[in-house]
Amino acid sequence: MVIAQSILQRGAASVHCAAKRRRHLSFVRSPGDDGDDGDDGAEPVAPPVTSPHTVHRCLNLLRHATPCTLGRVMISGLRFAAAGPVLFVAFATASQAQRVVAVAPPIAGISCDAMEGQRMHIHQRLTIVDHGKPVAIPENVGQRPAQRCLYWLHTHTPDGILHIEAPLDRKFTLGDFFTIWGQPLSRTHAATATAAKGTAFTVWVNGARYTGDPRKIDLVAHADIVIQIGKPNGKPVAFTTWGTL
Repeated sequence: MVIAQSILQRGAASVHCAAKRRRHLSFVRSPGDDGDDGDDGAEPVAPPVTSPHTVHRCLNLLRHATPCTLGRVMISGLRFAAAGPVLFVAFATASQAQRVVAVAPPIAGISCDAMEGQRMHIHQRLTIVDHGKPVAIPENVGQRPAQRCLYWLHTHTPDGILHIEAPLDRKFTLGDFFTIWGQPLSRTHAATATAAKGTAFTVWVNGARYTGDPRKIDLVAHADIVIQIGKPNGKPVAFTTWGTL
């Protein structure tokens, strides 16, 4: 059954990519350039350099009729055959290539998928206070509209609520979130807030002082994390408005 049709012009050279096993892909060139889906007697083609994670994200895009790329190869469609998934690969002009969505790379081993994962679904709250003034934590951190994907660790709203929606069980840390956010986190820096020499840098986790590396804080369910730069730096009021989160 054809899941996504080619968006490329008729006559573009094409290749079929047959996924025999999860970690082994074979590539063959179509015997003709007329868009025929058949691959009997097709000429083998060297596969692009890529990873299983990249292939997985590309498949997610193709299921939503969105072309993607594997290495320098354009993938325009997907169908299922007896031997497994078949990817339609095509070479086209630069203007056509601009319409193809590049797959966002993993960050800290965290993938950017077309849909939220369902196996692990937990939330945390992060607050950063710089000399008494809150530091904004934006909405949609970890979401990539251009690639039509979102990382397993992300935000939806600008209130500091972090969302972990992953397809597998694994450990996530506060450092992972800051890396996806693209902001620094250390014992003296938290996003745009910096503790100058002699300035207090205070971290609280669920109302208890945390004196270790803030990047190593585990993002467990309902973790309430507060980072205070300068004063006031007293024990924060506990966040309890989790609702259905």
